[in-house]
Amino acid sequence: MPGAVEAAERALEADDPEAAVAAATRARELAARPLLPGEEAPWLERVREQRRGWHLRAIDALAEAAIRRGDGRSAVGSAEAAVALEPLREAATRC
Repeated sequence: MPGAVEAAERALEADDPEAAVAAATRARELAARPLLPGEEAPWLERVREQRRGWHLRAIDALAEAAIRRGDGRSAVGSAEAAVALEPLREAATRC
């Protein structure tokens, strides 16, 4: 999962929004999956928080790729997903 997020970010750096969408979509799908639902432990909470960060980075990459492709609808959808995941996060409201 972190590899897919990093691949999406590298694709954006290389100005390849299509590759960024592919990698970020894969990362978002993996990060959004529940991790051991119903279980609680300090280590598990740390892992969940890390996955949440990857999820947000994937959504950010999707929004940026959509902007670069001129796809406003997808950019707004990604921004809304980021706000839903993290309502007080300022970066999501910029899109």
